[in-house]
Amino acid sequence: MSYTAQDIVTQVQNKIGDASFSSTDILQYVNHVNRDVHNTYELRYMQATNDFTTVTSQSLLGTLPTDMQTPYNLRRTDKQYAGKLEYMPFDKFDERYPVPTLQAPAIPLIWYDFAQQIFLFPAPSLPSGLSGYGIELRYLKKPTTLTSLSSTPDIPEEFQEILTLGALKHAYEKRQRFDVSQLMDQQYQDKVLELVQRYANSAMSLSDPYIMEAPVTRVI
Repeated sequence: MSYTAQDIVTQVQNKIGDASFSSTDILQYVNHVNRDVHNTYELRYMQATNDFTTVTSQSLLGTLPTDMQTPYNLRRTDKQYAGKLEYMPFDKFDERYPVPTLQAPAIPLIWYDFAQQIFLFPAPSLPSGLSGYGIELRYLKKPTTLTSLSSTPDIPEEFQEILTLGALKHAYEKRQRFDVSQLMDQQYQDKVLELVQRYANSAMSLSDPYIMEAPVTRVI
């Protein structure tokens, strides 16, 4: 059974010896720790995909996933048309193709995003034997905000101590026990390093065209 935020809250209360310590405050600390870890490091378990199907002659593919933090790539997935599309920032695309509709529909080769929407170029033609091209977006998810004690944290259960130590650091700061808070922080940092060594996304390349154009999280 998956662990929940309640497990972390209970662990924190037990370690500081105060069952009355606000669970609301601890949940806030847990969310802070969760965001700190996943906004700093790329970790494999935060990778996700989203599938689309093109509409003939329509350059708009769809909307970016609401849980997307950083896109990796967009690729055609049908066997006879499979291949990675080139990412181009929208301003460069507008400069290079000021009137994209002059290009006849064909196999999409380029993609760009604007206002949370994905666009393809050329506009897709009708693929032989298919209703549209299958397109897959690979991306890194945003950290999940835990809204209740029954929520399951993003950090894997075997590393839940990261959340406990991080929350304890904040709890001791609130009580002005800065010496203990500093100790908790060091232990927290050590556990985060173990997590990164286990789950870091080593396949990500800084040479990826999208990554060169957009801010991203730390790559290990």
